[in-house]
Amino acid sequence: MLATKLDQNPWRVVDEAPASARVVSIRSMMFDGEAMLADLRLNPTIPLGLGVTIDFNDEEWDLSSITDLPIPPTTLRMTFPRTDLGDIVKLHTLCCLFWRRTKVQTAFNYARTCIIALEAMGIDGRGLRLMTVEDYERRRAAISHMSFSHQTTEARRLYRLLRFCDTYFGGVADPELLPFFDRISKEAARKIDFMSGHEAIPDDYLDPLVAVCKRVMHDPASSNRLRVAAAATLLASQVGLRSAELVALEEGALRVSKGFGGQPDLDYIDFKTFKGAKGNRNYKEAHAALNATALEAYLWLEENCRDARERLGTRSLIATEKQKGRYYSSSSLVDSYHALLLTHADEIPCINTQDRFPQLTATTGFSRGKGPMITRLIGPDDHFVRPSFHQFRVTVATKLYEAGVDLRYTSTWEAMPWDRRGAPSPRPTRSSRTSPTTRRHARTWPRSSPTGTRSPR
Repeated sequence: MLATKLDQNPWRVVDEAPASARVVSIRSMMFDGEAMLADLRLNPTIPLGLGVTIDFNDEEWDLSSITDLPIPPTTLRMTFPRTDLGDIVKLHTLCCLFWRRTKVQTAFNYARTCIIALEAMGIDGRGLRLMTVEDYERRRAAISHMSFSHQTTEARRLYRLLRFCDTYFGGVADPELLPFFDRISKEAARKIDFMSGHEAIPDDYLDPLVAVCKRVMHDPASSNRLRVAAAATLLASQVGLRSAELVALEEGALRVSKGFGGQPDLDYIDFKTFKGAKGNRNYKEAHAALNATALEAYLWLEENCRDARERLGTRSLIATEKQKGRYYSSSSLVDSYHALLLTHADEIPCINTQDRFPQLTATTGFSRGKGPMITRLIGPDDHFVRPSFHQFRVTVATKLYEAGVDLRYTSTWEAMPWDRRGAPSPRPTRSSRTSPTTRRHARTWPRSSPTGTRSPR
């Protein structure tokens, strides 16, 4: 079934699940953890809507059939360890899907992050409740070379899992553990709130980047991977699409609006945005105008990716020669974008320029686990300095604002974010609505009632 604007209930896969006693218990979050695990192990089949079922005892959960949107199937599959820890994380994932109504790929990302961190600490399911502050302090030291975003994301996801265990599996042994994670989460929220107003990309970084992308896109001597990345980066830098919106573009999306009163024609594209569209089967239709550079990049992708599209049997605009799956993923796009920057580091100031470009992301240890190509281009102690894909959105919005475009137009039709340190926002500020911490943790696991039963929402 194709997802369209008429598909008003994107959560049919969950909402149409037969209302068994277990499903009702999970939806209301009224159960005992150990009893629920015992029941699920004995009766493992969990029917969902749309003919989808989960076998709780399976090592791999494959929910790639729940959507026909261009979401890479690998993100809709999750492999759990065959341990007590795996079963607890499985139950936590079910609660994310049924109660929190989390998107499947997001719930699986939560699970992966927690399993990787806990296994690195040598903690299994039985030891989860025995985890101490010292255990995670050692983990923090081990990942100190990673980005602030990675560290805080891991801490917040572990905090959510530990709160779940504390509520449904009898509490954690270390009384300092949950307050410790709570402090980390709140400190991260305050820092992210301060930092989240991304700044526009400086012209002396953006201009050489755009020039390199234009040249590489038309250079037959460059690899197909880098040429596609160059064209996609040009689109992002000129239009401001999110990476997920970019990889979801389809061939034939180009439209022309005839000018009137002597005005020139307007080229624009139709695209799908998943921001604010809850569930895995829904999206909103949107449109974005193209300037000459963006039009050139779009037409290049439509023409030069045609053979790959035919081979893969897909309508996705972006497809590469060595691509195996039907859809080009956001992570593949970002990896290719990074490779493009490093390959042309002699022209793009992306290595050890963190003092010159404090507005951009700078990380060390980038070459770890990236393969011989990246290791050859950048050393483990070098700073890799680059704009995130989100900063292309901010830059487009800032350029529109500086050109005198009405803020209401940009926020309504372009759905652009704002550089809150520069251009004023047409929306209420974060602090005037609710604190980031309150909003982020507004829906936490229900606490036990005085009688010992679980309180429904």
